[in-house]
Amino acid sequence: MAEVKTPLISIITPVYNGEKYIEELIQSVLDQDYPLIEHIIIDDGSLDGTVDILKKYPHLRWWTRENRGQYATMNEGLAQARGEFVNFIAADDLYATACTVRKVVEFWRAHPDYQVIYGGTLKIDASGRELPVQNIVFSPAPKQLLQYLCFIPHCSLFVNKKLLTQNAIIFDEMLRFSGDWDWVIRLSKTSAK
Repeated sequence: MAEVKTPLISIITPVYNGEKYIEELIQSVLDQDYPLIEHIIIDDGSLDGTVDILKKYPHLRWWTRENRGQYATMNEGLAQARGEFVNFIAADDLYATACTVRKVVEFWRAHPDYQVIYGGTLKIDASGRELPVQNIVFSPAPKQLLQYLCFIPHCSLFVNKKLLTQNAIIFDEMLRFSGDWDWVIRLSKTSAK
């Protein structure tokens, strides 16, 4: 009987002044029913109580340093990630269900030729209420659509780390607001399934 693979999943969170939301995100990761998760949080020079919150969670891999920007922080997390698969989720996001990571791994087990998996992302307001306008495009959608509509937010995208490192797909640190969309477009241009 073949051994069932249980890969490590690296969840990478850049945070800057995220005191209001970071604890809810951390809890949504802790609530996941998948056992092998490393949660990397990089504090990008916060001026609020973010670091005090991070100190309360010894399971985290976290550090703080001067502000360099979101995309530099995400690249730093990717470089430090030990997982076979990575996911970037911002401090003000959270996983909608406790089975999110497990479902991703189950899909990979059933479809080992896939290197990129994404799911729907619900947009919520600051109180956690679902917004009436959603921008969800379910697969299969043509990759060319990404040039015009960023329907795959990085928070719902899980990627084989080897694909990223072999193709040198990192975030463009010169971009201020669209680096995640640019990253997803470049990722879509690989031959990955």
